[in-house]
Amino acid sequence: MTDTQYIKELPFADYLRNEAISSTQVRAAMTSPLHFLAKRKGPSESTEAMQFGTMVHTMVIEPHKFDDEYIVFLHEGDKRKKSENGGCIEAWKAAKAELAETGKLLVDKEQYDRLLCIRESVLRHPIVQKMLAQKHIIEPTFVWHDGLMKAKCKARPDILTESGIMADLKTTRDASPRGFGRSAATFGYDVQADHHGKGALIAANAGLLKEDLPNFPTTLSNVIIAVESEANVWNEEEGRMDHAVVVYEMAPEDVASAGIAGLLAVREALDAPDMTPAEVYGEGIQRLQLPEWRHNK
Repeated sequence: MTDTQYIKELPFADYLRNEAISSTQVRAAMTSPLHFLAKRKGPSESTEAMQFGTMVHTMVIEPHKFDDEYIVFLHEGDKRKKSENGGCIEAWKAAKAELAETGKLLVDKEQYDRLLCIRESVLRHPIVQKMLAQKHIIEPTFVWHDGLMKAKCKARPDILTESGIMADLKTTRDASPRGFGRSAATFGYDVQADHHGKGALIAANAGLLKEDLPNFPTTLSNVIIAVESEANVWNEEEGRMDHAVVVYEMAPEDVASAGIAGLLAVREALDAPDMTPAEVYGEGIQRLQLPEWRHNK
């Protein structure tokens, strides 16, 4: 237990620099040793959807950090021309100068309004409100030595409550049970839950959470707060389009099963011999296997 750490507020850049194995790397190992190695060498480029998901995460969970990471450009009109009410081009020049100086990211008015709407939708959900009403910590960092994996690991769940709820906020195109179930399987959210849960429970067993979460239990409830990235539902009370929000709880047996698969994949990746990209999925012509849902429309 002496190798276990709980860091309440660690900058994300410092978390990324820690060379311990993350849930992202575990999920990569389940694809192939070379995918695992690629994640170990450095993070992959962010897609536009991933960047927006990060914006949502900051706006909803850590709004006090939003201005530290983003510059909001609220002027409407053509940034290349002076707007009718004046100041657009001057404001754009000032924003560009601040971007170059600080390394922040730009958020335009349309994105900002969308982010505010998503934040309101998430925080209006009654289960989310109950979750945040109790004692909780945001983005705690856990570092520990995994004896079975024979490696140093790290985890950073979004929300951890005193009642043992471990929640992650996810943006998605489709938050319906069928649609989001596919996304959860594709992106390995069950693997992530197991990895994050190990870190939290090991830290709790070491007595590291006593001050912040004194009544933390010995078991976890793995929860995902899924919010649709587009305003696709009608809000009668507000008289406008809104973002659907669903809170899902993952079955403990699914999380445990994913954890075993992830453990075996990392062990195999760490011990794997050198291979070429052409050998990742096997040499020669491979038979393509369609998923079960394709046969059961």
